[in-house]
Amino acid sequence: MRTDLKVILLNYPYLQNELSRLGVEVFSVGLKADCDNTFSLEDYSVENILKTAPFDPDLLIFMDSIERIIPSGLDDSPVPLAAYFIDSTINSFWQRPFARLFDLVLTDQKRNAELLKSDGIDAHWFPLSADTEIYNSRSVPKIHDITFVGSRNPRTRIKRENILKLLDGHFRLSVFSGDPYLSAEETAEVYNQSRLALNENLFPSVNLRMFEAMACGTAVLTEDNDSGVNDLFKDGVNLVTYNSGNLVEKVEKLLSDNERREEIARAGGLLISERHSTCTRAEELSELLDRLCLKNNTGNQSRTGGRNIPRRKRLAKLGEALLFFSIKWQERDSSAQTRARQCLEKSLDIDPSFDALLTMGMLYSFIGEHSAAELCFREATKLNLEDFRGSLYRAESMKVLGRDQDAERLCRVAKRLVRPDYNGQLICDNIEEDFHLFWGNHLWQTGAAFSPGLMRFDLPVQFWTGLEHLQRAAELSPRNWETVGDLLMECQAPDQAFMAYRKAGEGIPDEKIKTAERDAYVS
Repeated sequence: MRTDLKVILLNYPYLQNELSRLGVEVFSVGLKADCDNTFSLEDYSVENILKTAPFDPDLLIFMDSIERIIPSGLDDSPVPLAAYFIDSTINSFWQRPFARLFDLVLTDQKRNAELLKSDGIDAHWFPLSADTEIYNSRSVPKIHDITFVGSRNPRTRIKRENILKLLDGHFRLSVFSGDPYLSAEETAEVYNQSRLALNENLFPSVNLRMFEAMACGTAVLTEDNDSGVNDLFKDGVNLVTYNSGNLVEKVEKLLSDNERREEIARAGGLLISERHSTCTRAEELSELLDRLCLKNNTGNQSRTGGRNIPRRKRLAKLGEALLFFSIKWQERDSSAQTRARQCLEKSLDIDPSFDALLTMGMLYSFIGEHSAAELCFREATKLNLEDFRGSLYRAESMKVLGRDQDAERLCRVAKRLVRPDYNGQLICDNIEEDFHLFWGNHLWQTGAAFSPGLMRFDLPVQFWTGLEHLQRAAELSPRNWETVGDLLMECQAPDQAFMAYRKAGEGIPDEKIKTAERDAYVS
């Protein structure tokens, strides 16, 4: 490893101390006081960061965090860029286009690393880790049988609520869900006081709660899924996995067998200290950064590196990322939407492209400028006559503008693009229901069934995935809740699917309902 590596961490000083101990020269910048240098939102730019840095860096690393902010100027950085994305399961809607700017991308979830690799990005799975200076085993009395530390929202986290209700009906369950939220030290103390720590994820993933609870020498229960858990841990050795059919049984056995439970807890704590602490992650990160810098210095930079993509494409992708970022995180960065528009305008000035025009049209739709949106979608269709989105999105703008006949004509064009044999036949009698059924099923079949992390149902139709279309069809006719349930089952959301099947009323095959009920955590 190079001993003269110089890096600047953007946003959050994650692994700064650990990298420094390895000989890496590190400087952190952001909006928060825990960084070496802080900026106002208006001054947070690559240009200002480099001007005030104490050295010329080899790399800028975008460290994602809960208080995430995107500095300006990344599209034209003179320094190679790396990024570490967290909560990527629910943040892919903006992280995926954003990743195009970087020479190296690390992501906390295995599936998302594979997704970015399919885009031609130099992406690596880089799991989270525990800071063992805070999260470690202590000699304190065990006063909790089973503990859950995390937020509760019965509306958006149905599965979590079902699990907690199920356990609370059988055991002494302690839940710490805020008001106020526990500090890191308080969380570590709670884990140390617990015989079992429960882990649950909104979607299959390997999250921070697992690492931190295990580091405290507490036996962890986590869901059995294909998210990468089995790549990192061994069921029954250093943690315990569960599903809807065996959760209660496994908790009963672990609480009644002190010796086995404590053996699993010790093995988990040892594994974290050896392989999954912030110190070990810093070693892995320094090797990856060293490899990237060596590649840059030898002139063998990957063709898919962010700075090798034409600037108009970088601007278009940054504009897309900022647009979706602004929809979700408007309260954190009020300038993101304006910056998205500026990036897209610059990209279109250099060379108009279908993707940039489509994104600009979506931006105009979001802010209610539907005439401008329709113009963007019209120009997009001229550049790509084969992509249905240009015609479909333009049809939606026409509909809002009251031009119903033009909207119907363009919608038929879009349908013929995805199904050449389409002859105008309706799936059902209701025209609106037919529209949402057609596009809901098409988006589902083409991989756009569901996008966690963004409430698209509250957005213009141009932003919808298959789920929103099918939900709207179900509101028009309850029989369509069956199709909604089918989609949710495919997306590994049986708790929500079970509710959808029940809304559908009679006529749903018993096998579907039984399968959803079996896989869901309903008590």
